[in-house]
Amino acid sequence: MTNPLATALSDAAAADGLAGVMIDFMLDQPLSTFATPEHVLSDLDKLIDERLTERNIALHLRPFIDREIERAKTRGDTVGDWFTAEAKAELRSLAARPINIPRDKVERWVKRDEVRSMVRSAVQDTLESFIDTVKTGGGGSGAVGSVGRRAFGFAKKASGGVLGSIGSQIEGQLKRAVNSFMANNLDGILDKAVRIAVAPETKQRVSKEAVRIFDRAMKTEGKEVAAYAAKLPWDDLLEALPGQLAHNLNREAIRDGIKAEVEAALEADGATPLRGLFADDAAIAGWRAEAVPIVAPLLAGFWASDAAQAWWTTHLPG
Repeated sequence: MTNPLATALSDAAAADGLAGVMIDFMLDQPLSTFATPEHVLSDLDKLIDERLTERNIALHLRPFIDREIERAKTRGDTVGDWFTAEAKAELRSLAARPINIPRDKVERWVKRDEVRSMVRSAVQDTLESFIDTVKTGGGGSGAVGSVGRRAFGFAKKASGGVLGSIGSQIEGQLKRAVNSFMANNLDGILDKAVRIAVAPETKQRVSKEAVRIFDRAMKTEGKEVAAYAAKLPWDDLLEALPGQLAHNLNREAIRDGIKAEVEAALEADGATPLRGLFADDAAIAGWRAEAVPIVAPLLAGFWASDAAQAWWTTHLPG
């Protein structure tokens, strides 16, 4: 037996009317009717199930990345086109702000063993290279080498062996002096590096360079970004994503944080009807106008289905 509701909904105007009534009823319900911390966590568990995220990554996210890279190659835009003038001005202002680097943090960093070793090696290699340059005359181009050749040119005529012997002695003395200098002055070099790092002039130079990098980034063409993105190992990066999401969602601290945020949101907006979450009445009317043509045929189809007919016959006989 066909139920009268299914008969009524076979008329499009009637179906639209019922859909509108149902939508208005839903819009009048408070947000807390649809969301609780427990329900949100349960829904996230279902949505971030590894099997589901693996499927969605393979079916949607990975192909989207490839399509977006291809679009970026021909779109003709720049990175700056993605931002409004106001957003760019604000970001540029942030880039220009001097970075306050705490002196104690810089001191701890530069005095780490690996940093000390790196600085020692760099300075020592530089000084020893200079000694080698002086010894060999700088390959014909250095000023010291040129002077040395003119000053000691007579020695070559007199006795090449004498100059070589003296050169080796001086070289050994200089290298011992370098080793002694590094042993006794490394801390002073590092202290100087700290003073330079925290100096106001350094902060200004860093800020100026940050602004320069920002301006250059805003002018970077989309096709350049696409070329870089195309080289990334997306398959390897995305392979770990499902497990990573599930791992963090299962952490008790993360679950407690999500629960606390949902509770805070409900405390602020839980009693607000859904219609109160829209910007204004015009936005509600626009969304309602779009929703009714979707909901109405679903209602008509549902009440005309065998399952709905059986339910009607069982619970509303006659």
